[in-house]
Amino acid sequence: MRILFLCGLLLSLFCDFGCGHKRPEGMPKSYPVSITITVDGSPLADAQLIAYPDSVELGNWFGSGITNASGTAQMKTRDIKGLIESPMILTIDKRKIVEYFPLDETGLSNIYEFYVDTEYWGKETSSLKFNVEANGEKNFIFDVKKFDTQKYDQKKFLMKLKK
Repeated sequence: MRILFLCGLLLSLFCDFGCGHKRPEGMPKSYPVSITITVDGSPLADAQLIAYPDSVELGNWFGSGITNASGTAQMKTRDIKGLIESPMILTIDKRKIVEYFPLDETGLSNIYEFYVDTEYWGKETSSLKFNVEANGEKNFIFDVKKFDTQKYDQKKFLMKLKK
């Protein structure tokens, strides 16, 4: 009897925590979407992607994903697989701290190695757009520009702040 009780308890815990996430109230239907990012034709691994609906009414239903070694991310919206049906704007962020730069006696600033152009960092500036439709394409591929170190010299900028 005790074994049966423990089995039932474990099964209920598994279903509560292991059977996926509940769809949030009011969330529109979502569709499985994968996005592949390349930089100059090479896959971009470990990049954070955010897909924003291009609509004020649907703005809270943005999705996100992290690219794998092949540069592909399986997108999710609030832990639910897929993205909602909408025109989307995609942002990309990938950076690595390469140096700590002393600003003043109160702190440091990080010097980063950036992997994609600043154009893709924000919703307002990104040119990466795609449509998620019930019967449309579900696999999107974007080849993006590399970060231009000549256009944005972090050390020069931080030196100006230091003065």
